[in-house]
Amino acid sequence: MDGEDIFDYLDRFAAKLKLVDYGPDNRLLRDMLVAITTGDYAESNRISELLERKKAAQIKVIK
Repeated sequence: MDGEDIFDYLDRFAAKLKLVDYGPDNRLLRDMLVAITTGDYAESNRISELLERKKAAQIKVIK
C-alpha cells in the first residue's frame, strides 16, 4: 500500500470480493464484507441481521 490512498485500496478490495463465487451459503458473508468495505453500514447491518436469523433457524440458503 506504499503511498496508496486507503479508499482506493478499499475500492479495489471490494471489486475483487465481488468477483469471487463463495457459493450460496457464503454469498451473504461476501455481500456483508463488500458493504462494510464500501461504507454501506445500513446494508451491512441488514445482512448481519439476516445471518443471525439464519443461524438461529439453522437453515441453509438454497438457490
